Amino acid sequence: MKTKFINDSSLTIKLMEGNAGAFRGICELSKTDSYKVEVNPNATYREYMAATGSKGERLILSEEEVYKHSTIRIVDDYSKPEKFRFQFENPRVEGETHAPRQLLFKWWDKLISRIRSGEVGSDEDGGSAKSRGGQNVVTSHPDAESSPKGSGG
Repeated sequence: MKTKFINDSSLTIKLMEGNAGAFRGICELSKTDSYKVEVNPNATYREYMAATGSKGERLILSEEEVYKHSTIRIVDDYSKPEKFRFQFENPRVEGETHAPRQLLFKWWDKLISRIRSGEVGSDEDGGSAKSRGGQNVVTSHPDAESSPKGSGG
């Protein structure tokens, strides 16, 4: 998956990637230049930084912001002279990113919703296995975890 950075500012921008405050340069973008960053959802968490090199002007993007948009435009911030900001464009449609963490959270949310709605339930013996659309769904009874096992009076 790629995200395109476009420099529409009047400044030359250095684009970097890294984590834990350690960044390496990817490219330098002059006015109207663009660069596509390969975003790997399976890689270690990364941040992206755009900097001018003067007056300590830099902005940091989270990995999630880069995943969520296929185009990130760097534009002048007219409210502050010699500054820039990001303009996020072309949001990726839900499910297009194929990020494993997002898919896991979606699956978990759906499972919890099904449990709460009673679609997936439990029986009297403390657990059940029900088949829904060819999948076996196993749940435990809510009281099963709260009752101590093997405890004597």
